[in-house]
Amino acid sequence: MGNCVGLSSLYWNVGWPKLPKILLADLKFVIHTVNFTATHWGVIIVQLHNFKKLKKLRVHVYMYEPLKNDDYHEGMEEVWKGIFKDGGNKEREGLRNFLVRWHIAYTSDTELSFDPIDWVEVPQQPGLSSCGVMVVAQLYNFVTGNFDRQHCQVTKTAVKVMRLRMLWIIMCYSQERSISPDDTASVDKIQQQLLKQL
Repeated sequence: MGNCVGLSSLYWNVGWPKLPKILLADLKFVIHTVNFTATHWGVIIVQLHNFKKLKKLRVHVYMYEPLKNDDYHEGMEEVWKGIFKDGGNKEREGLRNFLVRWHIAYTSDTELSFDPIDWVEVPQQPGLSSCGVMVVAQLYNFVTGNFDRQHCQVTKTAVKVMRLRMLWIIMCYSQERSISPDDTASVDKIQQQLLKQL
């Protein structure tokens, strides 16, 4: 599942990162997860179509929010259209303008065009705690080109199976590595804070 770049959900709070050192036109997807007040997940999926002969890069934006709540839709559109770059700067930049800057930085002879936002309305999450699983499943469907599964109804039992499958993949394919002494100290400090709160 190459040719994808995933952007941290923190960027819309802390500011956009330095531009990646690859051509935007060489990618198929740019994925930006969106977390709303630490309680709900959505995702912005940017699909890129590079028409080399025409010297045109077309950007198609899909937004998915599994509760289908208009308030969350407004928040996701704000992330796309514009947010503050950093705390002391009045200039606003959204994911859209970040992509424009990225494209211009490495390619000057290719036109960049944007399609209107396409809201993915299905599937809707079956419970109040399955948004993360639904977002991961939707991302997987997009990146693998499996659009048939986007139109099925998802049950709470299916979500449980999806969670188990994700855990299995994480456990089987993760590589363990040691962490630095500074990180170990930070983890211990956070652990103590959590224990005090519980």
